[in-house]
Amino acid sequence: MNDLSLFIQRFQELSGEYFAIPAGFTASTFLRRLALAEDLSPLVIGRGAPGDLAEVLTGAAEIIADFSVPDPDPMRNAAQVASRAKAGITGVDAIISETGTLALYSKVSGDRVLSLIPPVHIVLLDGAPIYRSLEEFLADADPRETIQFISGPSRTADIEKMLVLGVHGPLRVIAMGGSPGDA
Repeated sequence: MNDLSLFIQRFQELSGEYFAIPAGFTASTFLRRLALAEDLSPLVIGRGAPGDLAEVLTGAAEIIADFSVPDPDPMRNAAQVASRAKAGITGVDAIISETGTLALYSKVSGDRVLSLIPPVHIVLLDGAPIYRSLEEFLADADPRETIQFISGPSRTADIEKMLVLGVHGPLRVIAMGGSPGDA
């Protein structure tokens, strides 16, 4: 089993959803289809989104903020903006296959809130390095950066051992990338 296949298996075991971008689609055109099919409007875009995404999504979803470009209004509150969105779209800095985990450096103020506040977090895997283990990733990680580890939707269990998804983070986490056979 290759590392991408292992990541997908583990990620899905943790209630994450994986969509392989079909041949003939770009990430942007596939996101347009997903936004229309699942009514993911309005949405916010973060670092790592394709440069043509806002244009391709025209007519399919309202974009209430695009944090992938330098923000001309540094006083804008990213959390307030993200709280009005149905989905946040970000890239990812690394994939850890053994644990089904995504690693996202908090390089830009909007990245963290886009992955935590909207009910759906869509993660684009394009170009992210795949590490077999957490130890392997941490050996390469920048110790000066804050790293957010994402392993599916947020979850908690109460005293009665009842698992609840989406309590303090997204209800759904969707990862999009290539087909496991392409890896």
